[in-house]
Amino acid sequence: MRWASKSQHYMQRHRYAALIVGVLLIAALLVSLAMHMYYVNGVAQLDLSHPQYRSLRSSIERDRKGELFTSQGKLTKPAIEEFLRKYDKESDKLKGYDAFNGDPLADSELEITPQQ
Repeated sequence: MRWASKSQHYMQRHRYAALIVGVLLIAALLVSLAMHMYYVNGVAQLDLSHPQYRSLRSSIERDRKGELFTSQGKLTKPAIEEFLRKYDKESDKLKGYDAFNGDPLADSELEITPQQ
């Protein structure tokens, strides 16, 4: 009986600290899960906010209405060939990027300069 009252008294005294620790643990778990999903799903390679993609940001074409493939109309052999031609053109643009090299961690890419 005495042991139960001591543990209750201890928990009452430290309930706010336990609450804060619990909230921080849950937040860390959710952030680590989100970061894991970010890298595993390949979204990190599409994120143009990384310093390594600074040169690509200026080359992004904003207005591409002429390049779009229409979703209306009959599915004919010329339509399929046109789609494959446009698809191959876009696919070739992506093949030039190497997302798995170590350069994104280089000091110059992270904009880390030695202090002088």
